[in-house]
Amino acid sequence: MDFKKVKRNWELSKTLIIFSMIFNLIQTIYFTIEYGFHYEAINLTEAICDFIGEAIFYIGLYFFFAVVYDVLENLFSEEESPKD
Repeated sequence: MDFKKVKRNWELSKTLIIFSMIFNLIQTIYFTIEYGFHYEAINLTEAICDFIGEAIFYIGLYFFFAVVYDVLENLFSEEESPKD
């Protein structure tokens, strides 16, 4: 297993997910103050901000699942298992 790749993917996923959460929190607070409480995006700017936040979050999840895949692949690989 390439630990540099796994560590890079882990740091990237963590950074992207945290950034998207902060971005969504800030834009939600801003649009709630500006337009009041509402369930759906009421203008194009808010819809675009929602899309950007979700896209960044999903990219972070992609890198997280890449880390999980690499770890599981290493865990169940036959090369690493002891020989009888």
